[in-house]
Amino acid sequence: MIKQLKNILFINFVAMFLLASCSDNQKEVTDMQNRKVKIEKHIDKVICLQPGIAEIFYKFSLEDKLVGRSYFCTFPEQIQALPEVGGVFSLDTNMIKDLNPDLVLASDILAWNHRRFLARNNIPYIIFKDNKKFEDIYAAITLFGQIFNEDEKAQKLITKTKEHLAKIDRTNKPMGKRSYYVVRFGNNNDMTVNENNLIGDLMKKAGLTNIAAKDEDMIYTWNDLKKQDPEYIFINEKNYDNFVISSPYRELSAVKNKKVFVIPSAYTNSLSLENLKAIEEFQKAK
Repeated sequence: MIKQLKNILFINFVAMFLLASCSDNQKEVTDMQNRKVKIEKHIDKVICLQPGIAEIFYKFSLEDKLVGRSYFCTFPEQIQALPEVGGVFSLDTNMIKDLNPDLVLASDILAWNHRRFLARNNIPYIIFKDNKKFEDIYAAITLFGQIFNEDEKAQKLITKTKEHLAKIDRTNKPMGKRSYYVVRFGNNNDMTVNENNLIGDLMKKAGLTNIAAKDEDMIYTWNDLKKQDPEYIFINEKNYDNFVISSPYRELSAVKNKKVFVIPSAYTNSLSLENLKAIEEFQKAK
């Protein structure tokens, strides 16, 4: 009886020790949706679904931790060698299981069915918001530093980024260039950006005057566009060729005067350090 009691006490002691060890190996972080998430203190395998966050791995020299990516994560170029696990609305859940990540990093548009899949498979995930102003990148970098125990590097990167932005920010020194950004066009389906959109914020920082800045729904009709007739038009590389030859858009002064400029989508697709390049590209328009 005494021997059995000793065995039980020993087993309980071992169990308590293991539980304590597990607890010691974990920490809690609060993501950008105010979710408290328990993660391992030392993360080795990460799937990244957010393009702007994927880039930060390379800034921190932590790219070896990446084991998978969404098909939106294409920068820097070397990340394209990693397995694709789909997008935020169409994840390949079997591939994710096979990759067996310690952590998944995603944006706030991650579909609820995928969140449920990750939770049911005990795969922690952290949400980064794709916010409306470039300055929101600082909170994302801070959170990244907390996750990977790199707080000092995070603060250095934030300082460097703030210095870069300060050199090019013309928010208070507008150039007076009346501009328009094409998100979508044709078949009465025109869409642009306003001042509450990330791209609109980048245009403002570039010193441009966005003719649609106060347009609440960002749906801009052809009649409105023709009436405003902006001096400069900006568009991504995918839509440029069709836009400049399409009727009625070729009637616009900016098209006639060859003032339609391409802003690479990699610079504007999501909140990222690449947004600084978008500001610089906006400013090159002459």
